[in-house]
Amino acid sequence: MNKVGLFFGSVQVAIENDSRFKACDVEFKLPRPSFTSVTLLKLNELYPNKNFSIIMGEDNLQSIEKWKNYEFILKNYPIYVYPRAGYECTKEYGQAEIIKVGAPRIELSATMIRESIRTGKNVSYCLPPAVCKYIEEMNLYKK
Repeated sequence: MNKVGLFFGSVQVAIENDSRFKACDVEFKLPRPSFTSVTLLKLNELYPNKNFSIIMGEDNLQSIEKWKNYEFILKNYPIYVYPRAGYECTKEYGQAEIIKVGAPRIELSATMIRESIRTGKNVSYCLPPAVCKYIEEMNLYKK
């Protein structure tokens, strides 16, 4: 199984007991490099009766103007922004629907989890047990 398949497998394991979520691999089938605007267009084509939104960290919102077709994204999709320590994006984006999530700041990121696994640290407190087991079985993120 390639890296994409392994990653997608870990997402499926993480959400398998929660009917509110469904893993989607559409982005993996699109040309590289991958752009969020292209993925959203493809999702709208495949699922015309669904509404899509974006969830991102506040650090990403600060740099959204570097994204390809960011104006299209801001105009057409609500963006839910999770607070990140050291970031406070106060810029206004016109009519964009920016919803700042009232959640506690947790110093945790996918990058930190992958690096911890790579260096042999225990991440069982960060992930569901089934995901930890899957990562171990598939030998993911190790050197």
